[in-house]
Amino acid sequence: MFMRHMPRTVETMEKLGFHFLYGYTKVADNSMVNLAPILVGDIPEALAKPKHDDSGDININWILPTQDKTDPTKLEFLWKVMKEKYGCESLFNEDISGKSLGLFNYPGHEFLPGFTENPADHYYRAYYLAVYENWKYEACKNGEQLQNEFVNIWRRFAHRYNNICHFGFTFVTTLTHEAGFVLEVLDEKVSSHLNALHVDGDLENSISVIMGDHGNRIGAIQRRYHGRIEERMPLMAIRLPTDFAQKFPEEYRNFLDNKYKLTSNFDIHKTLHDIVHMRLGKDKTDSLNNDNGRGISLFDAISSTRTCYEANIPENFCMCMTDVSNVTSPLPNVTKKNASEQKKDQFDTLKGWLKKEKLEECVDISSLETQDDFKEMAINPYARYGLRTKSNVTQNEIALKHQEKNPNLQYNSFEFTVVGSYLTSEEPLSMLVRTEIYFERNISSVVFEPMIRESPAKCQFVSIFDVCKCLLNNNL
Repeated sequence: MFMRHMPRTVETMEKLGFHFLYGYTKVADNSMVNLAPILVGDIPEALAKPKHDDSGDININWILPTQDKTDPTKLEFLWKVMKEKYGCESLFNEDISGKSLGLFNYPGHEFLPGFTENPADHYYRAYYLAVYENWKYEACKNGEQLQNEFVNIWRRFAHRYNNICHFGFTFVTTLTHEAGFVLEVLDEKVSSHLNALHVDGDLENSISVIMGDHGNRIGAIQRRYHGRIEERMPLMAIRLPTDFAQKFPEEYRNFLDNKYKLTSNFDIHKTLHDIVHMRLGKDKTDSLNNDNGRGISLFDAISSTRTCYEANIPENFCMCMTDVSNVTSPLPNVTKKNASEQKKDQFDTLKGWLKKEKLEECVDISSLETQDDFKEMAINPYARYGLRTKSNVTQNEIALKHQEKNPNLQYNSFEFTVVGSYLTSEEPLSMLVRTEIYFERNISSVVFEPMIRESPAKCQFVSIFDVCKCLLNNNL
């Protein structure tokens, strides 16, 4: 959603060195249960619950107790730890549209109603409550888009404390809650603020995170396949301090590798926790060998074979693919092709994509051959059909119940290795390819750029675009 509706901001983020996490997956349904693992990390009340539910899957109450009315004032937010240990300034700036709403006020069964003391140095809820005493929320006020005010506060805070340890959390929600496309009204403003922060040097010594708590859970997009994916795989983009790669080369290499690994909210907390200590005097913890904590820092090596269970992602939010090579066609009026026919079709799809992306100047398309590791995969039915909680039914029962009613959700993916040669290098080419078929219209496409398995010696990149750009530049 963010990529579609914030093109200027995405372009600016890429220019300024933000890295997008392509395997980032949420761990729960709504806002607070996804934000608590990032902002707080381990909550004693949660860890006291069983880790597994009756089905053996991750217990939602082990992530965040949903019925206990936890006292939010007692939560050990990361910015509180920073304040106590290092004297850092903090901001909690939450967009609410009514007095009964807010992360720690709705739904009422998760937390006691609000804080008994200010959770941060700069906390705006009291002001917003006073505003809503005399004014009904509207998206625009006096000809201006209201969410601009929240974005302005974010920029002013970052600029004012650019040379002081600080943690700012700005949460904009109301604008996009019903439909994601209206996010476009903020595109120019956010892009402009990022550029201004860059020019003023406010990003140099900071870690900046632009993220979504989850994708759109309601609205028309939920009836589409990509809407189910976006709901579970929201935006997570991180910009590290400018000198980070030089000061911490091993951690930076791990961070770049982990962009393409399966990651979750718990990992983001560990990463923020680590960088606080790395920048402010202490060594980071070894999250791979640390029994305390439920995530792995992005500065540590994360396994490429990590499962959702290992990342503490419940099955109904898991977007990892399962093998469906032996499963019949998901639509009764569609005859599924055999493996060799599918392999040829998907290989042709890849070659067409390479030409469309003008990569034939780098890749010798005539030399390409597919290997024997051709797999047909699909996301599990719990995720495909949007189950927010797991009911006591099997995946097969879910599929049979929904597939005929939802033909627009019937996509399968194919993964295979292709070998060949470059036109600009004597080293062999080997890449992992993923394509996708939309059964209702029998349309195949390349959904993600092929990943290079063994990079050329002088061009150590994972992306085929980066490798080809490097090879072409070296041959100028």
